[in-house]
Amino acid sequence: MIVSPTFFDREPLELAQSLIGKLLRHRISHPAHGDIWRSAKITETEVYYQAERGSHSSPGFTENPTSGEHTIINC
Repeated sequence: MIVSPTFFDREPLELAQSLIGKLLRHRISHPAHGDIWRSAKITETEVYYQAERGSHSSPGFTENPTSGEHTIINC
């Protein structure tokens, strides 16, 4: 089952704990082989609040042209 966007509407610590055991799936369209799916299970997480300097979001919103589409599967 794919988690809904509201899955992420919670406190960071609770969210981090909920992500453990979920699968990330990424689809790659290959011209010769069709759709290829890559998967990985989340085995650990880290929690940062936006105000913490260790947080990648501490500088504020930035465009990230390299981010792809990923799907988190609820196991």
